[in-house]
Amino acid sequence: MTRKRSAQQVRAREIDWASAEVRDGSLTVELTGDAPKGWVKDFDGVLALLQSGNQGWGGVTIRKNRIEVADVLEGSAEELRHLLESVVLQVNSDLEPDAGEDISARQGEDAAESDRATRVAVDRGMAATFRSFAQPDT
Repeated sequence: MTRKRSAQQVRAREIDWASAEVRDGSLTVELTGDAPKGWVKDFDGVLALLQSGNQGWGGVTIRKNRIEVADVLEGSAEELRHLLESVVLQVNSDLEPDAGEDISARQGEDAAESDRATRVAVDRGMAATFRSFAQPDT
């Protein structure tokens, strides 16, 4: 007899953008879903890999049920959103429970989407680094 996990048992973490608040340039946004053991630590690790040096915000802090971002500059919202969504998607994918079953087609699609999102985030970070090498016109 095999035991299947239902989608209701484990809900993947998601960013609740409707909860977003910005005060004095600092963003706070809530997380929904279940946080398996190691989720916060993995979030920090993936963030370190994807985040580049010269972005439009300061430090990112993850708590159990929220993300805080300091010093968010006007105009950087889309790039910051993409980074945070990519990190959450990758961590969810890395920590997805193994029920001992074959990976379904949907899980394969989710992994491919996660890989694409991660690649795009990495590409953006590298492009920003390369652009920082440009000398300003004087």
